[in-house]
Amino acid sequence: MSRLDNAVNRLDAAVRRLEAAGMSDQRAASLEAELAAEREKYAQLAVTTDHVGAQLNQTIDRLKFILDA
Repeated sequence: MSRLDNAVNRLDAAVRRLEAAGMSDQRAASLEAELAAEREKYAQLAVTTDHVGAQLNQTIDRLKFILDA
């Protein structure tokens, strides 16, 4: 192979590596977005769980009061 052929082959290989790296960056960005969305869902569920837990505690306290009376 000539030096020109070798250079073209190296250039092609470098371009493929850059394209693959770009795809990895895009995938990482996609995963980061998914993670942020899941964290938001978790935060909303935590608020709901706290609210439901407080209501259950109030209901249990009322039932204990009624049963103790």
